[in-house]
Amino acid sequence: YDGIDLEQPHLKRKLLVDRLVDYCCISKFVPLIAPPGSGKTSLLALFADRVDIECIYISCDTKGHNLSRLLMPHGIDLENQSVTGDRPRVIMLDDAQNTYLDYDSWAILVKVVSRYIPQTRFIIAATHSLKGGYDSGVEFNSFPMLRRHDLLLSDEESRQLLTCDDHELGLAEHLQFDGLVRIISSECNGLIAALRKPYREYIDTVLLIR
Repeated sequence: YDGIDLEQPHLKRKLLVDRLVDYCCISKFVPLIAPPGSGKTSLLALFADRVDIECIYISCDTKGHNLSRLLMPHGIDLENQSVTGDRPRVIMLDDAQNTYLDYDSWAILVKVVSRYIPQTRFIIAATHSLKGGYDSGVEFNSFPMLRRHDLLLSDEESRQLLTCDDHELGLAEHLQFDGLVRIISSECNGLIAALRKPYREYIDTVLLIR
């Protein structure tokens, strides 16, 4: 899951995961709409670790992916509008924007086939809205949704990440002083990608040069 190892120290993001769990309880579809590096994939991993239900992760990381083909191995046949083996599960489609060209399949999934699988939930993680003002291949505005501002780290979460004992996640111990942590947290504005290793390595290099 996007480099996050749930066996290692990481941000729990309990309140955010709780919201995602609640949304999945009340809606068959829950979109996560945010730019790259916002933490969508990590949130999916944390969600899967939290819930006591089957979670199926599907990566749509290649443009032009056919939604029907991706769902077929999981008993969802969009072309024939049929389903086999419905059960309590959450299907997590990551980088779903790469399937947006398959508009007809999205319409069939949301408006028709989803009626045949009442126990199945879908989390749709995408980096941007579909051209035309929609948040997916069909209108998702009626569904509970998490957006970029929901995924931003709080000041406390930024501090926890930067001062984590694991150097792969946080700053080196000799750099974990309050002033630097506050500056980095402020400059990153809660964006997870900006707090990841490449940015921290840049900070390390600058400080060593000085």
